Amino acid sequence: MTAGFTPHKWRCILSIDGGGVRGLISAMVLAELERRTGHPISRLFHLIAGCSSGSLITLCLARPPRHGMPHCPASDIVRLFEQDSRIIFHNSVVHEILTGHGLFAPRYHTRGLGSVLSAYFGDTMLRDAVTDVLVPCYDLQQRRLVYLTNRDVCYRDFRLRDIAAAASAAPVYFPPVRLRVAPQPQVLIDAGMFAVSPAMSAYAYSRDAFPKDTRILLLSIGAGSVEQPFPFDVARRWGAIGWVRPLQEIVSHGNIEAVDHQLRQLFAAAPTGTERRYFRIQHPLARRLIRLDDVRPGHIAELAQIGRQWIEEESKTLDELSSLLRENIEI
Repeated sequence: MTAGFTPHKWRCILSIDGGGVRGLISAMVLAELERRTGHPISRLFHLIAGCSSGSLITLCLARPPRHGMPHCPASDIVRLFEQDSRIIFHNSVVHEILTGHGLFAPRYHTRGLGSVLSAYFGDTMLRDAVTDVLVPCYDLQQRRLVYLTNRDVCYRDFRLRDIAAAASAAPVYFPPVRLRVAPQPQVLIDAGMFAVSPAMSAYAYSRDAFPKDTRILLLSIGAGSVEQPFPFDVARRWGAIGWVRPLQEIVSHGNIEAVDHQLRQLFAAAPTGTERRYFRIQHPLARRLIRLDDVRPGHIAELAQIGRQWIEEESKTLDELSSLLRENIEI
């Protein structure tokens, strides 16, 4: 994988959950980690994986310097969510009417998303990423999960903005993206329905690339999850329509919980003499805060306040991580 690796160092993996505008919280945590270490995320981690909005963060962090500008700091990604999310999730009244607010066609036109991705990535290619990246998508054409990485010759010659568009193509919100991959084009959508937390995928990917005795540090950052119960007296009356929204929450939360449990078990069961460190930063949110596309100023401000709370509550964890990561690149 990344050149310059020496056996005595940790191999550091960063995984970023999807969550739409809630990615603001994840970006704030990463900006704080950069502040405490004094180094860009792309230098601290050998592999960065992200799903949905997490993929946008991933690709921004891995974007190479351009036009005399340094690596993309996480603080710039915070501003992306605070300001540019209003461009991404913007609709004209005509579009709202024609799509029935997403009932008859994708809820949002790709014009806003495309303009933001062009501004952040230009024509930069995936092969130019400054660290290894892993972005899961689902291919509707071949009906399979695919991993877009800069180490795969199938994808490394695509533009970052095209990779980001494919990984952000959440069903209902945006249309699928077609990549002309040989030998057969792929029709890609966001993999958030079953890989909203790509941490396990990142760990599995690393197992093929790292020596068996590698010291692995994995940091998984969530975007908040809903844990309020569904009362029996309500749920037992649901039919097909009633189950639509709850199923979205259940699938997302179930995936996140399953991946976290599996990784904790795997890291705890690591062979003697093989060091593994797993960190998970995630907290529950109120159900009213989980909408992927709520870009009202009040909602963005509330998410930013929650981000500050997470940083305060996870201060000891961030200190420990900062120490490990800083020492790792200074060896």
